[in-house]
Amino acid sequence: MTRTLITATIAVVMTTSAFAQSKAGDVLAAQQEFVTAYRTCNIGDLERMVTDDMRFIHVGGTTEDRAAFIKGVSTCGLADLRVDVSNVRMYGDAAVLQGMFHYKTKQGPAGTLIISEVFVKQGGAWRFASHQSTAPAQPVSR
Repeated sequence: MTRTLITATIAVVMTTSAFAQSKAGDVLAAQQEFVTAYRTCNIGDLERMVTDDMRFIHVGGTTEDRAAFIKGVSTCGLADLRVDVSNVRMYGDAAVLQGMFHYKTKQGPAGTLIISEVFVKQGGAWRFASHQSTAPAQPVSR
């Protein structure tokens, strides 16, 4: 009886873990699709991928709603954009991603930011709901 209970518990834990990894993979795929649409100024895809109440908080504190963000992307000011996700936390139909945002503008400035993003599952698809970025900490000189 005890052996059966332990085996059943292990099976449930493994199944739950595999399901969570699968969901995280789905979120990462949606995030990469979002980054591609952002980098290539694909407004049609962005409109489909972004929630109606999305907020994008830039490193300087400027906050854009969905309309302002999409209008800004439509100017195609980025020469390159890459996001390296280092952590995904799943909360049912919500996911919090953290990582590094590497960008280069067409005017020349480039940089790397630390980001936190939120994706939510709506209508069967993972959609971009929130972004906040900050500059990496500067080393302390002593």
